[in-house]
Amino acid sequence: MFTSPSPMDLEEQINTWMSDKPNVLVIGLDVTSSYDSANSRIEYTAILAYQTSERDES
Repeated sequence: MFTSPSPMDLEEQINTWMSDKPNVLVIGLDVTSSYDSANSRIEYTAILAYQTSERDES
């Protein structure tokens, strides 16, 4: 799960994670946003479902 106050930062986090795992297939992605009224800000969350290739499992 990735969280960020900025959608662009969230994208950077996902891109960095994926570049570190070249043999991973993302099979699902859920991006949500929520408003934190105590801090007056929006927070973005992304949850990835992924499958590793057989090369990574050995």
